[in-house]
Order: sequence, then C-alpha cells, then structure tokens
Amino acid sequence: MVSRLEELRGALRETAVARTGLATGWPDLDELLPGGGLRRGGVHEWVGVAPPPDGEKSDERSAFWCPPLAIVSHLVRRALAAAGDPVSYPVWIGAAVWPYPRTLVEMADRQRAAPLERSLFVRAPDRASRLWAADVALRNPAVAAVVADGSGFDLAATRRLQLAAEVGGTLCLLARPPREQSVLSAATTRWSVRSCPSLVVPAKRWTVELLRCKGMRPVPGACDLRILEHDHATGAIALVPDLLDGPGQAEVEVVKPVRRTG
Repeated sequence: MVSRLEELRGALRETAVARTGLATGWPDLDELLPGGGLRRGGVHEWVGVAPPPDGEKSDERSAFWCPPLAIVSHLVRRALAAAGDPVSYPVWIGAAVWPYPRTLVEMADRQRAAPLERSLFVRAPDRASRLWAADVALRNPAVAAVVADGSGFDLAATRRLQLAAEVGGTLCLLARPPREQSVLSAATTRWSVRSCPSLVVPAKRWTVELLRCKGMRPVPGACDLRILEHDHATGAIALVPDLLDGPGQAEVEVVKPVRRTG
C-alpha cells in the first residue's frame, strides 16, 4: 500500500510540472527547483568536470574537458517522453556533446522511435556557429530539447539563448568546461558535475550540485549536492541513498553508458 501511494504521489508531482517544467526523475534534485523540475523555455548549464587521462601532463589538466553526457542523455529522454509528440526531436550542437549512437538506440521505448532516428547532429566549427545553430533550433516548436557545447559563451550569448528558449518553449541544455564555472550567465539554472569514487566496480558516480537557480534565493548553510550512480549491469542512473536518513533508492529510467561521460 505504501509503495502504491508513493507511485501516485510521484505521478501527481510529474503531472503538476508537465506544463511548465520537466521532472528529472531524481526526486531529491526536483525538490530543489521551483515547480519541481527543470523549467521548459529555459537554459540549464551543466559544468562537467573529469580528471585528465592517465599519463597526461598536469599543465594540460585545465584544458581537458569531458561533458556529462550520461546525465544530459537521461534528461533528453525525459524531454522526449514528456513532449507526447512522436515527431518531436532533439538537436545536438557541437561534436563535443554528441553521445555514442548506440546509447540513443537503446534509449528507445515500445511506443516511440529511437532518439537516434529523430536526432539532428550539427557539426558547428566555432563558437559563433554553435550559438547561431542553438538559437535557430530553440525557436522551432518541433524541437523537444537542444543540447549544445556552450564553451566560450558569454553573458550576451546565454541571454540570447534564454530568449530563444522562451519563444519556443524548448529545453536547452548547455555543457560547459569547468574553467567557465565563474563566467556570468543568464541561464535559468547552473549545475556542477564532478566524478567521484564508487564502492562498486565498474559503476560510475558523479556529484551534482545546484550552483544557482533563478527565482530561488540560496539558503545559508544549505547543501544542494547530490550523488548519482550509474549501474553498469542495468544501465540505470539513480540517486545514491542518503545513509543518514535511510531513504530508498529512487526509481529512474534506464540510460545506457555513453562514450564521454565526465
């Protein structure tokens, strides 16, 4: 009975944010956001952090960047499922944010075609091209989500994308390198994603921290950091249970591994 009540509460929560926001499927993260999810018609920045490959020089550490594509791909699937339109599609702008094609095939469900069949990949050679392509895609009502390499975007660029996202009501996910965490931005939310050790091999873990959110004042002393873990056996990405409070692990959709996960 208790589990059934929890299922109903979850369904009601997702229905409430369906018109204005996108529930991430990770309840602890959704509770941090006004409306219980990522705002549609908004820009959401994901600052990915990863250590350099073995043998790489320490002075090359700042130049190495690995976007958190496993997390972003999960959100794209959520956006496609929430769109309820079989012809809606995601746009991936910049080769740095292109996920492994097999991942998009395995993200398919029985009712809808695989995201790979509907994805549009844009090879934009420079910052100006990526900005232009993202602006155009966000204004298209047939686009469910735009994932873009946001490296080098300044305040004016993010403000332009925020306005475009509001016009199209489209979810915009920007992946940015760690060195740009302090760059001013007009994004609705900004998240920090860092790799962290996992007790289970070969499972991967990330710490996800909400750095800022429009419309929400920071609470002094509050810790908005959560841990996500990728289960290699099932392909699921789930919140790691809080050992102090002892809640159960959140149920999430299955997202297969990607080539560059951060």
